Amino acid sequence: MSSHRIEVECVRLKEKCSVFEEFSTDDIRFMIETLKKHILQKLPPESLTCSQYYQTEVYKTQTTCPMVFTNYIVSIDVSFLYLIEDLSIKLFSIVRKINIDIESNLCLILDEVLSQPTPVLPIWLAPIQLIIIPTSPELKKDAVEISKKLRGRIRVDSSNEKFSKKLRKVANSLIPIIGIISERDKLNNTITLKFRKNNSQKTLTIEEANRLLNQE
Repeated sequence: MSSHRIEVECVRLKEKCSVFEEFSTDDIRFMIETLKKHILQKLPPESLTCSQYYQTEVYKTQTTCPMVFTNYIVSIDVSFLYLIEDLSIKLFSIVRKINIDIESNLCLILDEVLSQPTPVLPIWLAPIQLIIIPTSPELKKDAVEISKKLRGRIRVDSSNEKFSKKLRKVANSLIPIIGIISERDKLNNTITLKFRKNNSQKTLTIEEANRLLNQE
């Protein structure tokens, strides 16, 4: 997608949903590309038998129409092809064109997110999955070192603000996970993850944290 088109998409999204004002162009670019890949993974393969096609999450429908399935809006243009094989006729459906309304889908997701008691982006869609906050200034370097071992979209809050103020700042964001680094975490080479959506937390090894971030 060209830079100009991304800029246009950003303007449209900000007009449709004001929450996009807090995202940078790079953040929105990431969400657009990630959502597109996510939806395409849920679509049926390019060529399916008719019976296989109707077993997918795409419901029986006319050959071309907008539809909602797996909570997304997609227009699929399907053509049908009869093939003669071993003296029997088989019907195949060929997906010729897929149109994904990214703007509407992103706005639907954001509307759903904002309706929750604690609004956070899905981990797979969030430009920043995890923000790491050390419990004291002395642990800043340790927080940075641990962030380098994590495979994900990570930010470290290395500001001089108090720990409690840093937590309050995150409460006004859509970042889904807070990573807390304490003296105990430093000694054990662990990280305590707080999942904001359900207000739960786990202390994990770096390897366990990487598995969690990547499976989401």
